Amino acid sequence: MNKSAVAQKQPFIKQVLPRWLVTVALGMQIAIVTILLMLSVFFTVTFKRNSPQLGSITEQVDYHFGMPSVAFGLGTIILLGMMILLAIGFSKLPQQWVLAILLIYVAAMQIIWLMSLNLVTYTYPDSRSLMDAADILLNGNINQFGADFCPKGSIRLECGARGIPSAYTYFSYYPFQSGPMLWYLLVFAVFGLDNILAFQIVSAVAVTALVAVLWRFGSLIGLNEKGHGAFTVIVATSVPLLMFATFVYPNAVGFFFTVCGTWMIAEGFRLQKVWASSLAIVGGFLICGIGIVFKSTYQILVLAALVAVIFAVWHNRRVWQLVVSFLSAVAAFFVSKLPVYVVQTWTGQKFGKGMPMSSWIAIGLGQPDNMPAGWWSRFAIDAFERTGNDYALQSQISNDFVRNRLAFFAGNPSDGLNFFTNKLASEWAEPLL
Repeated sequence: MNKSAVAQKQPFIKQVLPRWLVTVALGMQIAIVTILLMLSVFFTVTFKRNSPQLGSITEQVDYHFGMPSVAFGLGTIILLGMMILLAIGFSKLPQQWVLAILLIYVAAMQIIWLMSLNLVTYTYPDSRSLMDAADILLNGNINQFGADFCPKGSIRLECGARGIPSAYTYFSYYPFQSGPMLWYLLVFAVFGLDNILAFQIVSAVAVTALVAVLWRFGSLIGLNEKGHGAFTVIVATSVPLLMFATFVYPNAVGFFFTVCGTWMIAEGFRLQKVWASSLAIVGGFLICGIGIVFKSTYQILVLAALVAVIFAVWHNRRVWQLVVSFLSAVAAFFVSKLPVYVVQTWTGQKFGKGMPMSSWIAIGLGQPDNMPAGWWSRFAIDAFERTGNDYALQSQISNDFVRNRLAFFAGNPSDGLNFFTNKLASEWAEPLL
């Protein structure tokens, strides 16, 4: 048997990446999972309520640290035992059946959950602002996108009743939200204005498709029947994943597109014909660009894909794949910027550059008075308003804050450890973050 035939029988990840890199990547994965496991076992974060009624949960938290009880330990052991037995059972079934059962289960559980909630309104501020903007455009009320419509401080009755910034103000803060807003517009154009249930069901479809893509990714990294059995049980018991579609925001759709794009890139590296490989790589990065349109923070997946491409090319010596990948990545980032241009052209407004990236880093290092460590605060908006949307001054304010916070943590390591522990524990307790 020749070497190429042997190589084809190896898992894809071993064909395109050096063994040491795979080892490092798996080691980092284990480290991250271990940290999250420790947070889950030793920390219980509870969110405070304004009242006993449903939906009255605030973003204020209480931290509870301590050793888990004996009952918790026994329950965990029993649960893990049941999961292992289920994984072994699924590994005995034909893999096509297991995948079909898993997809039906994921779709059904999401639909049952959404129907039981039966949401007709949604109060998350960003979602409300994006729905408002989509409604304005679909109704043809372009004048409500103007800078003179309900400006900050307006005492007009209709402005006070909104409870959210005007469209112009909101997109001046966050011009990158033009992409997510277009998703609301598309869904509402098809299913009706403010059709929250339809929005959630579309997200549920995206999550179900995401599971199918992740199954294929598992095959690429060499999962056998037992591996896919474990994957099935993990997905089936992942409550945050099954609740993901509840969030009336395009996170689920954006994540599906971005992961789907990285899968296509990976498939491109398996193809031997230059034209087919190039087409898959280009298509994959462009699909990633669509994912970034709907959730800009998923750029990190594209950057991770580029890092993997560098090492893969180093391993397989097909340098042209590196050139195609980088050009495609540039095109993907260009695609992700198009919605701002589209919305500005549509409305005849100029939103400016918005808030600098350092503002978000500053927010993540801040300690709000009534919020968990590192959660959202008005820091960036206050800087935006104080400087009159001066990008350079906003950057200076944020950079100074970040520098001072890091210096404080360096001089007070116990406070720094406490801050980041509370930040990670509270974020890990929030399934939508």
